Amino acid sequence: MPKLDGYSFVKRLRESESIRQSPVIMVSTEAEEKDMDKAFEAGANFYLVKPVKPDEFSRYCKLLTGVAYE
Repeated sequence: MPKLDGYSFVKRLRESESIRQSPVIMVSTEAEEKDMDKAFEAGANFYLVKPVKPDEFSRYCKLLTGVAYE
């Protein structure tokens, strides 16, 4: 993201009254615990490390939206 990194984006999202409850899944190539901690501190609900399998991503999306996982 050229002007804003993902962590800053999530922080801004969480500060916005109208959309602060939007679910956030951060997907990154960064696999260190400090990166994961930073994401959760910013307000991410989940943090996945690339490569992410489609069924894994779908499972997390369903958890966040309350859709039963089959």
